[in-house]
Amino acid sequence: MKTKEIQRRLNEIYSLVPNFNCDRCGQCCGPIHWGLSEDIIIREFLKENKREYIKWNEDDYINNELRCPYYNREKNICTIYQVRPLICRLQGVVKELPCPNKIPNKILPRQTTDEMWRIFRKLEKELDDEKNNGM
Repeated sequence: MKTKEIQRRLNEIYSLVPNFNCDRCGQCCGPIHWGLSEDIIIREFLKENKREYIKWNEDDYINNELRCPYYNREKNICTIYQVRPLICRLQGVVKELPCPNKIPNKILPRQTTDEMWRIFRKLEKELDDEKNNGM
């Protein structure tokens, strides 16, 4: 599957997430996990911006207080904000991932988040199948 198609499908999912005015405190920035589809998009973004992909081991995470490797603590910014994973986008707008500093304008209903994850898992499975079949 081409990168543009992956981005298009992720954008469909992301469009269901309400806007949340993040204070960028970094409290929810890690540790996080993202799927293959998002990894492809993140790597492409980093390549286009002439930046390195960061792969931390357990010690790296511990030494960095379990923060995401793309959270810049000095500037309080996510350096991959434009392509941040779904789990990051859901921070503060789902009951299970509350923001410690703000009350959101809207909390997504469980039915909506379940549907988003179903669509996301379908995309991940398609990519995994392609990978396993050598496509």
